[in-house]
Amino acid sequence: MVAGPKLPANSLKEALDYAKARPGELNFGAPLGSYAHLDMLALTQRAGVRMVHIPTKGAGETLANLLRGDTHFQISNVASNIGAVRSGQLKAFAVTSDKRLAEVPNVPTMAEAGFPGIGSLNWNGIFAPVKTPRAAIDRVFRDSVAAMKELEAEGLLAKRQLPMVLSASAQAFDAYVQSESKRWEKIIRDNKVVIE
Repeated sequence: MVAGPKLPANSLKEALDYAKARPGELNFGAPLGSYAHLDMLALTQRAGVRMVHIPTKGAGETLANLLRGDTHFQISNVASNIGAVRSGQLKAFAVTSDKRLAEVPNVPTMAEAGFPGIGSLNWNGIFAPVKTPRAAIDRVFRDSVAAMKELEAEGLLAKRQLPMVLSASAQAFDAYVQSESKRWEKIIRDNKVVIE
């Protein structure tokens, strides 16, 4: 979670307290229906803060929007904003990963900042029709994991601030997707999110 340098807060708690004292006056940017949008809704709901959502086109707009003051807060990926955070153009209040990131070791996790369970990891997967034979799914899983390990042997993803975590099995990935779907469904329902 990042904010512009003019926001008079130096932690997630201070930022949320500042927003809570100004209900509806501050905003956050995120593409409509994205994980950043839903995670901000979950965070503001849990913190009892009322902010306005400003739909954006994606992470590429984060820096410009925050520096111009078009948005006050955004959840955005580290790879797109690490340079701006390091140079002091943006304040980073928390990361959504389970552990602190080596790139920003002084930035706490959401759990450390008092909001466990808030935040999403950027994940990708391979999907197949329901009736696909288990042997085929297991082979695709095995070959995909091998390819990802080969790719990461060079550290290409880590160099781009894209840490790789592989599922233990196809079933573990399926369980993860199901749990994320349920979590997002609750956020959407609780916040009456509608995409027209």
